Amino acid sequence: MVEAYKPLYTAKQTAQILLVNVATVYELMNKGQLPYLILGKGNGSRKVRGSDLEKFIESQKPAEPQGGAE
Repeated sequence: MVEAYKPLYTAKQTAQILLVNVATVYELMNKGQLPYLILGKGNGSRKVRGSDLEKFIESQKPAEPQGGAE
């Protein structure tokens, strides 16, 4: 669950919240689907704002039920 009082999440924390692997989080970042900040010197490290993570989750459409007889 995204914690309202937590302003930043690492890629690993973001992956845990989204229940995906870290590579998927970086893929979402690289595609521009998940906004992030770069903090630190050199290459820095990517951080996701809690508010951006909430918006990303809310923007996802529910999956359509798959057809087939049960």
